[in-house]
Amino acid sequence: EVCEAGTGSSRGSSSCSPCEVGTYSGGGTACLLCPAGKYSGEVGATTSDTCQVCEEAGTGSSEGSSSCSACEAGTYGGGGTACLPCPDGFSSPAGSKSSNACQPI
Repeated sequence: EVCEAGTGSSRGSSSCSPCEVGTYSGGGTACLLCPAGKYSGEVGATTSDTCQVCEEAGTGSSEGSSSCSACEAGTYGGGGTACLPCPDGFSSPAGSKSSNACQPI
């Protein structure tokens, strides 16, 4: 079934429902995930423009997130991306803002 903007249907479903937070739809069949490093707290979003960038350094998000969160220990984030892992044998405190925070274990 073709759904209106802001709605989608899950595989095998014959009805459309509002897109969940972290997703959007300009119309079609399925709601699309906001990309990693972006988030949306809006239900029924109709455009990818509702996916906001995680701008604060030391935070990030995975695909389909409804908010940004502090990067976990062992990762870092400069904002605008998913939190990235420190190289093997290195770790960092939670909320690290750059790879410089990754120190040998």
